[in-house]
Order: sequence, then C-alpha cells, then structure tokens
Amino acid sequence: MTQSQATAEVFYTAFRALKKSEREAFIKMVLADEKLAEEILFIVALVLFEQEKLTLAQASKIAGLHQHEFQKELAARNIAVHYGVEDYKRDLRTVGLIK
Repeated sequence: MTQSQATAEVFYTAFRALKKSEREAFIKMVLADEKLAEEILFIVALVLFEQEKLTLAQASKIAGLHQHEFQKELAARNIAVHYGVEDYKRDLRTVGLIK
C-alpha cells in the first residue's frame, strides 16, 4: 500500500464513522469550496469513466472539460479510452452518416 493509499484509507475510515448528519455537513463544507468541488467532480468523472460507468461525453461533462481536454487528462494518467464498434456506429448515426 502506498502512502497516498494509506492516507486515503484513514480518511475513508474516519468519514464512514461519522453520523449521517455529520457526513452531510462535511460534504456541504467541501462543496462550498468551489475549487475543491471542481476537483472532486473531475476525480469522480475519471474514476467512473475508468470503471466504464460513464461514456466519454458524460465524464467530460461532469469534469467540466471539452472531450478533447478530458482525453488529454486520461492519457496523462494512462487511462485507456474505451471506444468500441457500437460507440463508433452510434457516433456515425449521430452525425447522419448511417441510419
């Protein structure tokens, strides 16, 4: 386990130990910090994209970035862009090249 992972585990454990109302208060405090809220949304978008729970378009939107910029961030973190045949066909239909 890396130092970052160990630190994250401590914070996770502490957060889980809070009462629901305390967790809500903490999240409200974090989200009140605009810069921190943007960073959290960016990280959530990265993780959910990597887990294939969001499309590139969805993750980019949540991250607040153009898809090209989001792809650069993925590349910088060695996260593969999952783009299969069905995605390609859907994109072709979207631009009207196929029905």
